[in-house]
Amino acid sequence: MQKNNTKPSAIKPLVLEDFKLDPRLVVIEAGAGSGKTYNLVRIVSKMSKEGRDISRVLLVTFTNAAALEMRQRMRDLLEKELEEALKKKPEGGALQQLAAIQQLAAMQITTIHSFCHRAYSEYGPMAGFPTIEGAPQDSGSLAQAIGTDFWRKKTRDGSDRGLIPREIVRATELLLGENEAAGQGIRLSLKLQNSGLREFVKSRVAELQAAGGLLTFDTVIQNLLDALRDPIRGKTLRASIRADFDACLIDESQDTDAKQWEVFEQTFGNRPTDEDPKLLIMVGDRKQSIYGFRGANVDNYKQVVAKAEQLLGLNENNRSSADLIALFNRLFADRPGQGAFFGTEPFPPIQIPHRPKDDPRPKIKAKLLNCAHGPLRVLDQNKHADIVNEVARMLLELQTPGTSDEPLTDNEAKLQKEIVAETTIGVLTRTGASARNIHLALVNQGIPAALASQSSVFTAPLAPRLHHLLQAVLTPEDASIRRALFV
Repeated sequence: MQKNNTKPSAIKPLVLEDFKLDPRLVVIEAGAGSGKTYNLVRIVSKMSKEGRDISRVLLVTFTNAAALEMRQRMRDLLEKELEEALKKKPEGGALQQLAAIQQLAAMQITTIHSFCHRAYSEYGPMAGFPTIEGAPQDSGSLAQAIGTDFWRKKTRDGSDRGLIPREIVRATELLLGENEAAGQGIRLSLKLQNSGLREFVKSRVAELQAAGGLLTFDTVIQNLLDALRDPIRGKTLRASIRADFDACLIDESQDTDAKQWEVFEQTFGNRPTDEDPKLLIMVGDRKQSIYGFRGANVDNYKQVVAKAEQLLGLNENNRSSADLIALFNRLFADRPGQGAFFGTEPFPPIQIPHRPKDDPRPKIKAKLLNCAHGPLRVLDQNKHADIVNEVARMLLELQTPGTSDEPLTDNEAKLQKEIVAETTIGVLTRTGASARNIHLALVNQGIPAALASQSSVFTAPLAPRLHHLLQAVLTPEDASIRRALFV
């Protein structure tokens, strides 16, 4: 298939009814709250309705949680369409939707690293590449092992002053990502920067890789990329992968690094000699590119946009208030004499979809705008007392009338009570210690608060008793376990 070299002149709105499933490279610019997942699953549904086998569609996202959510959303939609089809005649439509649900079980909805590992493991040996045993090692457990070794080393030589083990492990996990992707570099605290942790992590990773005892997410990508680059066997590998897929959809594509993009371009990018051209859809938002320390670069994404044969956009925000969107548009607007925030073309302003007049959300949310500061407030101080006072002020505003003289309707008053009854304010902190201190300060001021922690449940004070209880259920004849429950 010959590539269309005509560069898209502007971002056109994505209209599902008009979206063509022809082979090409499509980029969909989709910001937060724009209905990205909603549209992605419906593109796959459209493939099914046109008689295509969706088990031959690859849908890639960034995390396992996102992949699981995407699969569930996909199943929910197909089951709903099946129910609607069963109510109609003829029954052929119902059979088609039932087939789509069955195909969904075989459809690959996965992460980039999982796809690369599976692609090499399944197709690499058939193309003549060596087999690689094992699964990629979890970065958390690897960071725990390397960070603990570093802490022991510092303890032995007496240079551990001021170093905290959990901070070392957290920094080690970030450094593993930096080391793998050769990114822009993460910022460490001064004490960790001067401790030699970065050099220790790089050295230990090199040792493990040299010994053949380390398969990381980065080596998974590198193995597949090196194989695809092979001038002879790479062609066989590429053909084998392409034979199993008709389309590839990549979510959060603004966070793909150069290696990851090359893998997908090599695999699903169409060449003039290809007899089986593919549909490659990249969905992303350059404003949300946050993985620079792992090698992701917004310039990579911009290069992909420049190569797109079709550039579409989802430009409505269904999540935020009108005032917040107005502030956002102002931040990213073109500035005379200064250029746009990114590149040479300004972002089109984010639009607010029409809401029904009886929707009380805008008026209730506007109650947070009683003060003259507007929707964004920057505290001059960062002390715990300042944060507690701000939370108390916001809760008070939620419970008091707004500045407008217009009274609330019964429906709006009911919604206001529901909002006040819920936990509606979140406080994000840089460290777990800060979160615990702020939580304690809120409770001491009589403000109901819950602490969201990433600590393991196995370290909780109740964990030993729960273990004894479960052990007693498993082995009720063990008297020592029964006695432990009453200690």
